[in-house]
Amino acid sequence: MWICEECKLCLISSRVGDLIRLNYSKYISKLLIKLTRILTLNSRTIAFVKSFNVIKELIKSNDPYENVKIELNKLSEEYVYKIYEEVARSNYNIIKAFKYSINANIIDTSVLDYEQKNLNEALNDNVIFSLDLKNYLNNCKNIAIILDNCGEFLFDTLILGESLRKNNFNVTLIVRKEPYEIDVVLKDIPSEVKHKFNILEINNQYSAFLDYRIENFDLIIAKGIANLEAAYEFYNKLNVLHLLRLKCSILSKIFKLSKNTSVIVSLKDVKNTLRKL
Repeated sequence: MWICEECKLCLISSRVGDLIRLNYSKYISKLLIKLTRILTLNSRTIAFVKSFNVIKELIKSNDPYENVKIELNKLSEEYVYKIYEEVARSNYNIIKAFKYSINANIIDTSVLDYEQKNLNEALNDNVIFSLDLKNYLNNCKNIAIILDNCGEFLFDTLILGESLRKNNFNVTLIVRKEPYEIDVVLKDIPSEVKHKFNILEINNQYSAFLDYRIENFDLIIAKGIANLEAAYEFYNKLNVLHLLRLKCSILSKIFKLSKNTSVIVSLKDVKNTLRKL
């Protein structure tokens, strides 16, 4: 399902923007023709993936943002190791680790109304916690982190994931098997991360919330807007914490917070909020 009809503008804007950024503007007309059918789909999650597959077909590339992802990882490496030292000195403070992971969600390319912000500055932004995080984690042992964008995932693994491990949680990383936008896939992950964590590959390029195996975890930490919308669409009672920035005007209005605000919110609270629309 779509949160609202205006979300379809984000799909159109994202895919036209893809062609412009990738220097294939000549295919915009062909793209728009193909999008007319995709926009009739009831599932926002499936529509976005199918629309990105159109981009792949038009430009004949299975990973259109491969070079961009490499640069995003390099950018994040400039900061993540210094922050790791800070978090390690704090005895792997969970709250601190969550804050850095959420704030790193500033990295993106294709959200309608997206306002880019310097990563170094963004990492120190305030975070809105809608729950008591430590109490929330008390009954959890096996935790999965659904990763989102390249660059960003280094904070989710080396900062958040490692802090959870040091606090005696079992951590599994979940990635898409096939490239989708700038999301991380297995080949984008450095060996030092692969050696620290179990990694679960989803069998396609869809969100992990279309894979029943996520039901095997005590808690799922899901990064980004797309995973929030997929969880909202496909699950009711799964134990999920969403870590994201409210990058679009629609979500900022729904949650009654300023655009780009960093938030941590449970799937239960997301459901309750969206039911009021």
